[in-house]
Amino acid sequence: MLQSGLGQLVVDELFYQRGRPPRSRYLFKHALIQDAAYQSLLKRTRQQYHQQVARLLEDRFPEVASTQPELVAHHYTQANYPAQAIAYWQKAGTAAASQSANLEAIDHFRRAGALVEALSDPRERAARELDLQMALGPALFATKSYSHPDMGRTYARAWELCRQLGDNSRGLTALRGLQLYHNNLLEMEKAQHFAEEALRVAERLGDAARLVGAHATLGASLYHQGKLEPALAHFRRGVEMFDPNMQFPDWPAWHPGVQCQFYLGLISWMLGYPDRSLEELRVAVKSAETLGHALTLATTLCWAALVHIFRHEPSAVADYTRRALRICEEQRIAHYHAFALVIEGWALGAFGDSEKGLAQIEQGLDSYGLGASQQILLALQADAQLAIGKPEAPLVSVAAGLKAVEKTGGAPLEAEFHRLKGEAMLAGAGTVSEAETAIEQGLDVARRQNAKSWELRGAMSFARLRRQQGRPQEAAALLAPIYAWFTEGFDTADLREAKALLDQLNEPAIAAEG
Repeated sequence: MLQSGLGQLVVDELFYQRGRPPRSRYLFKHALIQDAAYQSLLKRTRQQYHQQVARLLEDRFPEVASTQPELVAHHYTQANYPAQAIAYWQKAGTAAASQSANLEAIDHFRRAGALVEALSDPRERAARELDLQMALGPALFATKSYSHPDMGRTYARAWELCRQLGDNSRGLTALRGLQLYHNNLLEMEKAQHFAEEALRVAERLGDAARLVGAHATLGASLYHQGKLEPALAHFRRGVEMFDPNMQFPDWPAWHPGVQCQFYLGLISWMLGYPDRSLEELRVAVKSAETLGHALTLATTLCWAALVHIFRHEPSAVADYTRRALRICEEQRIAHYHAFALVIEGWALGAFGDSEKGLAQIEQGLDSYGLGASQQILLALQADAQLAIGKPEAPLVSVAAGLKAVEKTGGAPLEAEFHRLKGEAMLAGAGTVSEAETAIEQGLDVARRQNAKSWELRGAMSFARLRRQQGRPQEAAALLAPIYAWFTEGFDTADLREAKALLDQLNEPAIAAEG
């Protein structure tokens, strides 16, 4: 009788038939007919059917339930079995996140989250919601701007739930998420508060992996305020404690052990150790490659490229950036895709394609939006604009950067902003007196931060100005001490340029003019 009825539906062109009876499969010919048939069932009947399908998949087709947990989750959702549905949506989200399919993971986690309120037991409800918030956070960081409101909402709620449940271990992770969010809103006081609290929690836990994460978190807060040596101390402590076998489940953004490694390389360059910096960056890149975590590798490649910009090595910049952009495009990593666009734009300008390079820098800055590293990107824009003889344009970029510095109370490239402002003034955008003031401000900042590489650049800018003014002895007296401080990196562009400038200043004919 059933077979006859199905046959009649095929004749009436309501069903498609696949295969021969009794193993035939029947499909609705039109989605609207399927919907009408579905809606004609009583709600309770529909729920029973969905429950039966979900259990059938679990019992008879476990491989389907294992490889397509979202299918089982859908049926349990429609059957109004929230606990089972949440578990399968979470499995589906975790599986997607493990493949860096973060947009899919976000959708699955949010579907699970929508069902949490249906759980009857308050503690179970809080525990399941915490699981989901902690899983959702890293997927958000992989796909959105770090200052996106979703970040703040997710980790504020996670921190609230951790305190409610007394979960200190995951509380530290939530604190890291809050630090990163406020850091990228340039709310440094809040960011440092959460970072310091994270370190206190980690010390109470006494877990080495959590301490690595906490030191990375506090180090980042200090670095973005231009407190380079205190930041370096935390990153160095993190590297000393780091073991490649450590696990960091649900940790927001990049891997904290690798983060400590690449920040070591970045800060070492600023403090005047270019060779050490390069070796530390190689270690970080190797660690990131071994780890196989897309966001961590893309981030590390971007920071390595940045140091090669500081070293004036555009070929290395281009190589690292191409790799970073490919990963970001494949994995839809929005934040560092924008970052990498700016870096590649700088490289294009260095290779002579200034128009395209500046357009790409502007595109990357627009996409990046507000963030702790926006200042770095603005400095790169100013540098690229200055290189093509447009002195007014860098002043706009520098002004935006210094406005952010004023909000954060300091920045790792603060000295460079003042120097670039001075160079733009000398190129025609201001007076010599204004240029002197800007370069001197940059030197003061560099000395306060003990940032020897920035101090060397500032000293070269001032020395060139003094030479142009016919005061070579003053120029040499300013440049010689900082050059003499360096013990490595003499093959780098800045130190070669400083040596050449000193040689010129010390030539007898020039010295006699003084």
